[in-house]
Amino acid sequence: MPPRIEPDGGRGSAMDRARDNASPTWAEQVVAQALQLITTVLEIARTVWFAVVEITWRDRFYTRADIRVCPICGPYHGRIYDIGRGPSPPLHYGCRCTRRREVPVYKTRWESMTVYDRVVSSYWI
Repeated sequence: MPPRIEPDGGRGSAMDRARDNASPTWAEQVVAQALQLITTVLEIARTVWFAVVEITWRDRFYTRADIRVCPICGPYHGRIYDIGRGPSPPLHYGCRCTRRREVPVYKTRWESMTVYDRVVSSYWI
């Protein structure tokens, strides 16, 4: 089969095709800009969320919840304590209890402010 002859003599047509294939279409540009906008909005929302909300964690006390649970640890099962407060296992020799950090508490920064901080921050708003 003889080689195909382009209307312009074969010069530049392969280059034009490569450029056309490499450049994104209008729809691809719109999708790329939309994804960039969504990413920016999510980053701003995340920044605002962590500026407004304070996340603290609490510990939950766990026993093995079987027949061998002692009367010392039994009443503490499932109770929630602030970090560093409350009983800390092992409470006795052979204790099998644990504390796990698993209860998040969400408070706004406004709730965790002192009265002085609230007055000062509302003055400058």
